[in-house]
Amino acid sequence: MSFEAYLNCFEDGEEGYFPTSIIEDAFTPFITRREPELSCWIVTYDETSSADLYLNLDPDDASRCSGFTVARPPADPRLYEALWKILRVTSSVVYCPGECPPMVGRAETIPHLNPDMVDALGSPVVVLDGDEIRKKLDELKAKADDAERKYDLATASDIRYYAIPDLQTKLERLAAEEAASGDTSKDTVTPEQIAEIVARWTNIPVTRLMSTEKEKLVRKSAYVMTITSLLT
Repeated sequence: MSFEAYLNCFEDGEEGYFPTSIIEDAFTPFITRREPELSCWIVTYDETSSADLYLNLDPDDASRCSGFTVARPPADPRLYEALWKILRVTSSVVYCPGECPPMVGRAETIPHLNPDMVDALGSPVVVLDGDEIRKKLDELKAKADDAERKYDLATASDIRYYAIPDLQTKLERLAAEEAASGDTSKDTVTPEQIAEIVARWTNIPVTRLMSTEKEKLVRKSAYVMTITSLLT
């Protein structure tokens, strides 16, 4: 599941702009590549920690920016310190869909926020440092990961109850045709064997693929409830 965080600037409830150089100052010296055609900056902290910043540049003046999207934000604290630096000097907010309030770096920003966004995401909170931003986003990422795992189990059930029986029907038909022709040299493939193959494809244990229809419905209900809680 893709996870993204957003930073947007507001002024009197409408979209606002701040100098693009503020972003550059906050993330220097970790900007390792720029892709102008996508307005994307690649930020790299080490071999295992990087993020893509997709800038919302002013179409008429690239020296101004209304914010950016952070794709795949890592846990590296330097990312969140950079976000906090931007919040401290602009009328911007960091937010992401789900049970996470919009975050600002100073109380003076709150009156500038878009009221529709506040209604949707909840009352903004003033964060004191980058670590506070990281903790709030980490909590939401954990919920998103949990929802993704539930989704994988539901998908596995679909494989078990729909794809596997369909394959088994076809295999039984082929076995019958072979028996009628006198060719019995081929082994019969069982649903359990198919489940083992699918398990290797999906990394989901065979025992979960061989679960009951009742468990399938319970898991799907849990997934729907989880996704609903994330989006409301």
